[in-house]
Amino acid sequence: MELTKEQKSMIKDYVSSIREGKASIFAGAGLSIPSGAPSWKELLQDIAEELDLNIDKETDLISIAQYFVNKRSKAQIGELVTENYGNHLNSTINQQLIAQLPIDTIWTTNYDELLEKSLLKEHKKIAVKRSVRDFSLVGTRNDATIYKMHGCVTQATDVIISKEDYERYNDTHSVYTTALKGDLVSRTFLFIGFSFEDPNLDYVLGRISFLMGKNKPKHYFFVKELDKESDESEEDFSYREVRQQLKIDDLSRRYGIHAVMIKEYGDITTILKIINLKVRINNIFISGAIESFNILDEISTHEFIVSLSSELIKRKNKLISGFGLGVGSDVINGALSETSRNPLMRLDDHLKVYPFPQTIAPEEIEEKWRDYREHVLEKVGIIIIVFGNKMQDGKPVSSNGIIEEFQIAHSKGIKIIPVGCTGDASKYIYDIIINEPEKYYDNNQTLIKMIKSLGEKSLTQENTKDIINDIMNIIIEIQNKEYGVN
Repeated sequence: MELTKEQKSMIKDYVSSIREGKASIFAGAGLSIPSGAPSWKELLQDIAEELDLNIDKETDLISIAQYFVNKRSKAQIGELVTENYGNHLNSTINQQLIAQLPIDTIWTTNYDELLEKSLLKEHKKIAVKRSVRDFSLVGTRNDATIYKMHGCVTQATDVIISKEDYERYNDTHSVYTTALKGDLVSRTFLFIGFSFEDPNLDYVLGRISFLMGKNKPKHYFFVKELDKESDESEEDFSYREVRQQLKIDDLSRRYGIHAVMIKEYGDITTILKIINLKVRINNIFISGAIESFNILDEISTHEFIVSLSSELIKRKNKLISGFGLGVGSDVINGALSETSRNPLMRLDDHLKVYPFPQTIAPEEIEEKWRDYREHVLEKVGIIIIVFGNKMQDGKPVSSNGIIEEFQIAHSKGIKIIPVGCTGDASKYIYDIIINEPEKYYDNNQTLIKMIKSLGEKSLTQENTKDIINDIMNIIIEIQNKEYGVN
């Protein structure tokens, strides 16, 4: 997928908001439909038939829900919600990508718990505002708060679904509109899963317009380009195009919500992946293991890794370590030495350690460790590979775990810096990359030349500072020119 100018602009703006802690997600029904959740029309189809109505002829679906409540009860429509939005649904890649982002505020009109499940899978602590009562609950610090504006499947009889529910919303749920007002004027929202035909979109936008007044920060939402249907006339297709453009213009002018055009729904996944990578480009994983000190002596090797780690922290990066043998302790020491010198630095903002689990049955360890590496590297934008050896039959050999981390990193689009002059697995990986550098660095010839230099030099006690400086320049090249971090 080749990004358009407006897509690039949106990504840059939204990534900046995420880094500043001022980004939010607003999830609509379209985010959950690929998980197996029904659209509103599908949800209400049987209800319409019971009312002797044809769902395909109806546009005011909220009134259909109201007619059913009038005829039956809210409890029965709650049963329908429970049946359709329960635990049988599975999270999609888009929900997982959203959960991986460091966004602490998510709004949704969906009844399902797919976002909650995705966030918990990322080991995040969350607070969920399912009803007005939940606003009185004050807990400890959370990684994210989910505001479920229309209720939750776990409280199905209380969901907002009928016309009467919407009409009374500002009276019964004013605490939501007050909180939403604060976020809308201070944050950048990305609306995902809202279509022009969403039956509750008008209600949501109506509240937004009332809440925001003239204060309209820039927000974004995705709009798929229209496709001409096989049996559709040119006149009808042109009419749909005109109507779509008028709605886009209206959303921008009245609500400050700007359309990001996409050709396919899969483009949303691509854009979310790019946003994830850009956000985490300051998260640097140091991959390495040392059981045999065959390049530098032991003391010089430890000093090299400590100095490298300290310099990375000094440049406002966050270090992530799997606590590799002979490397992990030095990464921690480097982070500690730098943060202790700066009283404004918090260690937990600049260091995250993921020690590999040890109490695993031998026959399961290979699979479990690979899954663990997959999980850890999802949070990483750059991987620096140093050394990488272990003892086998009394001889040093390249660490297959380091090689596996390289393979996983490449599959995730993580930028790889193999410090070839440190030897072992790092040199093995360096040789692979240098053989096909465009595969790993596109056509950035400046970056390719800088990477090559890491294997053309020898690592000695006298030039460790020069090698560290080369690594820093490579990181600056990646962060500034490829991702526009600074």
